Amino acid sequence: MVTHGHLTTLSLSPQGLFWGLAAAVGAAAYTLMPVGLLKRYNARLVTGWGMLFGGLILSPILILQPGPHLTWPIVLGIGYVTLFGTLIAYLLYLESLRFVRPTTVAMLNVFEPLSSTVIAIALFHAHFGWAEVLGGLLVLSTTFLQVLPARRPRRLG
Repeated sequence: MVTHGHLTTLSLSPQGLFWGLAAAVGAAAYTLMPVGLLKRYNARLVTGWGMLFGGLILSPILILQPGPHLTWPIVLGIGYVTLFGTLIAYLLYLESLRFVRPTTVAMLNVFEPLSSTVIAIALFHAHFGWAEVLGGLLVLSTTFLQVLPARRPRRLG
């Protein structure tokens, strides 16, 4: 998808590559790190403390930035994204780790870009060529291959 069919070039900036890799590391971390905590504590408690610490750590950045002009639509939009796009989504994600193995949850995360791609094509008329479609199918196929049970080698003799 990032080559547009030309295997010798990337159509991705170094910053895009960095943030993509950082997002992958972050996704792995937030899937694996809370498993031990979730065995001892409720997912709401883990989510609440995680959001509190994250907010405290990032609050110096907020203080150093000029404040935007807030209107009611902006405040409501921020509230909606905070509540539904962050708090409830992460709470449900952590709650799922109590019932499903982290590796299974991580594999299901592969479908998030698929839904984003479908929305981008349907709503924003994004163009995807054969290379992007093939790349997406290859990514999805690895997810299905990881779910297949491993065959144990037969012993001879």
